[in-house]
Amino acid sequence: MLSSFPFSNELRLPTIKSYIRLLMKGSVSDPQQVLGCLDQSEGGSMEEEPQKILIADDEVDIREMLMFTFESKGFLVYSAKDAEEALAVVEKEDVDAVISDIRMPKGGGPKLLTDLKARDPLKPKVILITGYRDANMENDLLAGGAEAVLSKPVKLSQLVDLIGEVLPGSNP
Repeated sequence: MLSSFPFSNELRLPTIKSYIRLLMKGSVSDPQQVLGCLDQSEGGSMEEEPQKILIADDEVDIREMLMFTFESKGFLVYSAKDAEEALAVVEKEDVDAVISDIRMPKGGGPKLLTDLKARDPLKPKVILITGYRDANMENDLLAGGAEAVLSKPVKLSQLVDLIGEVLPGSNP
């Protein structure tokens, strides 16, 4: 049974517990999304260099859920609990995409977006998520270089598809 789990023989119980907590809180809009993340058949090839994604969110459950989702799709995933830590990861690692919460300590998503685009306007691609939708802020973020601004609860299938669109060559 464990051999079919998407992380070889490594069982990540904290991440599974995070999924269950998110389902109970209503942070995941469709429970089938959780099951879909366990389907290995859609994951990337092990022979290719995996694309790198950074998940930046101060909520550990959401961070772990997104990490689990993209790891199961074959991406190499980094995480950060705030904007300052996220910027340090990007400076150290050559990440292809950043998925960041808008409201976080030490700068938040808008500041992170500004810092990343000042560093390199083309890479990494930035997708922002928020529980507090504001049309004016969304327009400013898109004009500032964000690929998309998504509302919580995030539909995992939509986020995976979006990463597939913004990262050429990825096969989520």
